[in-house]
Amino acid sequence: VPPDDYEKVKTFIKNVLLFLNVGHNQTRVGLVQFGSVVQNEFFLNSYFEKKHILRAVERMEHLASGTMTGLAMQFTHEEASSLARGARPAHMKVTRVTMVVTDGRPQDSVKEEAACSRQGGIEVFAVGVGRPSAASRTRNTCI
Repeated sequence: VPPDDYEKVKTFIKNVLLFLNVGHNQTRVGLVQFGSVVQNEFFLNSYFEKKHILRAVERMEHLASGTMTGLAMQFTHEEASSLARGARPAHMKVTRVTMVVTDGRPQDSVKEEAACSRQGGIEVFAVGVGRPSAASRTRNTCI
């Protein structure tokens, strides 16, 4: 996400949070940020109060370069969405969702990681930031 759009992304995340009922036995939220590296901001079991999540989002700093979307998705479904990090067991039938906010210019393979997430029971949604190009729209249809 370009630096000019980063604060808009943070505002978007905070606005989405306003619609969620966050809590230990309600919606759990984790956040992974990515550029040329993947940086976990907080796991699903890090915060159970909306005000703490909002503060953590506010403290986030822009990662300077790159768009390793596939690597971020791999980290999310292998680590951040694990039982050890706060995901609930499959028998509880809790919907698992990954929302990918991206500038649409991935520098790695996204299609395989999106498929792995879906096979693991995670619903994947993509949100594009910035001006769309035909190439970026085509690349993100694989999410």
